[in-house]
Amino acid sequence: MTDDRDEKVIVKLPSRVPLHEAIAQLRRYDGKTDAAEYMERFEADLEILGYDKFWALMNIDRVLKGDASSWHSSIWPKYVESLKKIPKANDDADAHAGQSDELWEEFKAGMLE
Repeated sequence: MTDDRDEKVIVKLPSRVPLHEAIAQLRRYDGKTDAAEYMERFEADLEILGYDKFWALMNIDRVLKGDASSWHSSIWPKYVESLKKIPKANDDADAHAGQSDELWEEFKAGMLE
């Protein structure tokens, strides 16, 4: 006899939520609460919404405010050149994902300092 509670429920989500909806759904961060908790939730939201780390790097400024926004503005010039060097996903998907993930981890480490 099969226990219904053991059966997995698969929910099909859209492959990518439209940009305006994704931005509206992302949590905001002001730098005053636990950055590690925020980043954990932000990354989970990205996965659910269908966006990658490159998108996160290019758009996280849209959800930062106050002290967090000021911090982002101060470090952003450092990341601009690195982002330009990442190959486009259509040209080399593996390199795009790998380099985006590496740069995201560097960015995240800076945010958690």
